[in-house]
Amino acid sequence: MFEPLYPCGGSLYYYMKNMKLLSQKNFITKAAILLMILLVVPTHMVAYAKTTRDSLQEAQEKKAQLENSLESAQKKVKELSNSKEAAEDKVAELESELNRISSQAAQLEGQLQTLNTQIGEAEVELEAAQKEADVQYESMKERIRYTYENRTTTYLNRIFSSRNLAEVLNAVEYISAIERYDRNKLEEFNENISNIKNLKEKLASDYKEVESVKAEVEEQKQAVAVLANAKDAELQNITANLSDAEALEREYQEELNAQVEVLSAIQAAIAAESSAAADGTQDGTQEVSPSASGFLWPCPSSHRITSDFGPRVSPTGGSDTYHNGIDIGAPTGTGIIAVQSGTVIVSKYSNSAGNYIVINHGKDASGNVICSVYMHASERYVTVGQSVAQGQTIAAVGSTGYSTGPHLHFAVTVNGSYVNPWGYVN
Repeated sequence: MFEPLYPCGGSLYYYMKNMKLLSQKNFITKAAILLMILLVVPTHMVAYAKTTRDSLQEAQEKKAQLENSLESAQKKVKELSNSKEAAEDKVAELESELNRISSQAAQLEGQLQTLNTQIGEAEVELEAAQKEADVQYESMKERIRYTYENRTTTYLNRIFSSRNLAEVLNAVEYISAIERYDRNKLEEFNENISNIKNLKEKLASDYKEVESVKAEVEEQKQAVAVLANAKDAELQNITANLSDAEALEREYQEELNAQVEVLSAIQAAIAAESSAAADGTQDGTQEVSPSASGFLWPCPSSHRITSDFGPRVSPTGGSDTYHNGIDIGAPTGTGIIAVQSGTVIVSKYSNSAGNYIVINHGKDASGNVICSVYMHASERYVTVGQSVAQGQTIAAVGSTGYSTGPHLHFAVTVNGSYVNPWGYVN
């Protein structure tokens, strides 16, 4: 059978065989080149990348924990706010009830005063009526005695001195009228005295009744006042706890903001440095010794620690914050120095960290990037990209950002993750 010729001058079988050999040679060549590339790449870069990833993951986990703490603090603030509103409503209700009872007590007090006045007036009237009755009674006794002793003579004289029957009848009627008058006056005064006595007794009874009601109202008033005071104390306690919770929430938020800012800057610097090292334009900067012997104290004029690295118990009970550095108390304007030589990668102001500076000190023997952080400064003396020498004054102590007083917040990061600064400074 006829076989066509190919550029190689042979048959199709020999052409395909040659092509397969060439393909195998190309594969071997590519594999050799890849092996050479892997041998050329420094092993410390691979280790550095892995360490960086681990450290950044740790930083992200801490950030997530802080976000969870912030969420818990916000939830507690909401719960306390609801409790405060409920307590305020209850206190307002009790105060309204207390005002109502106080008003009722005031009205009863007014009634008691009126009754007391009426009782006093009744006693005066009774005393006057009694005196008048006594005078009338004495007068009546005299007249009755005189009439009794001289009744026959008087009646007979009155009758016999009459000139006619009409005068006799008039004399008899006159004597009867006098007797009726005396009897009526006596009954009238006795009735008046009885009425005054009854009025006095009624007023006294009313006074006792009102006084008893007032005593009950006063007891209610005291009970409501005790309850109102207890609720007010509860409200004050809730308000205090709410204030602490809100402060804790702000602390978490500001700490989270500061951590996000600082870590973002550090991670950006690490990424840039890693990219430069991969391109061969940089070999990783200076090597840093991760021990206290290689770093200076950041605030030479003060060694007063106001807050140490690690967990801090919150006053709201049960909630903790994690302090990522150490706070060094010092007067405003006190000098802050670079603990080690390096390059300034952050020099700015933020609402949380205030005036703060981050210095990249390069890598340690394991290829980890070491940075130092200085927060809440009153002034900054260095700018981004500036190289600083160990011991150089870079800022001044202050109380900018979220701060309760003049101090330096000093921190150390390894590959963007906060570590205990006491491993580097002493």
